[in-house]
Amino acid sequence: MRIAVVQHRLRGNAQDDAAALARSAVHAAAQGAELVVLPELVSLGDVEGESTRAELVRALEAIDACCIFPHIGPVGTDAVALVELCEGAGAPADMGRMAVLRGDACIDSAELVSVASESPSIAVLMPRSENDLQAEATLGLAISLSDSLAGLVIVADCAGGEQGEAGHGGSAIILLGEVLAEALGDEEIVLADVPLPVPQPAPRDPLPGIPPLLLQRLELHQGRRVEVAEYPTDVT
Repeated sequence: MRIAVVQHRLRGNAQDDAAALARSAVHAAAQGAELVVLPELVSLGDVEGESTRAELVRALEAIDACCIFPHIGPVGTDAVALVELCEGAGAPADMGRMAVLRGDACIDSAELVSVASESPSIAVLMPRSENDLQAEATLGLAISLSDSLAGLVIVADCAGGEQGEAGHGGSAIILLGEVLAEALGDEEIVLADVPLPVPQPAPRDPLPGIPPLLLQRLELHQGRRVEVAEYPTDVT
């Protein structure tokens, strides 16, 4: 199965963002991608963005590939969704179950424990990294999660955001601890071929600790004290 992840460079307004994202999805399918994962566009989360989002969804539905694009709720919300992927939905057979985590849900231990109980085959992280260090730390976490949460972990994020705002890249495709492909520029289509059924760790490792830098982000966003656990890498 060929997977594409779109790392999208933010344009500054919903209409231009949606048009560029649709073009990238078309290009990804033209390169043979059967599964196309697109990052969250927070600009489509308010009332004014609803019509633009509807247009983008219609464009994605016309593409000959299974496109994963999150339904955006109120701006700033985090969410977890479990998606059953089947051949009838445009996805190849034998893909299994996908967990999609947005925002702080990607770095919340309680959310990860809950998702792990469902034994997904694929985990998609849309972390909304707010600076380059957060993006780096999230990639390290994703590598560990591919040996514990799900065999295939995909990171999909936008780039071009200001410091402290969502959009600092880090998109990648990771299989059983190996980074198969990662974005090197602000706007890029990341491609990798993955065998089916998706390989899973056997046995699964315990879920990793959350890097201190990301725990600090949780503490700031949630307004609560988060106890910093030990983390097995030196990303801080």
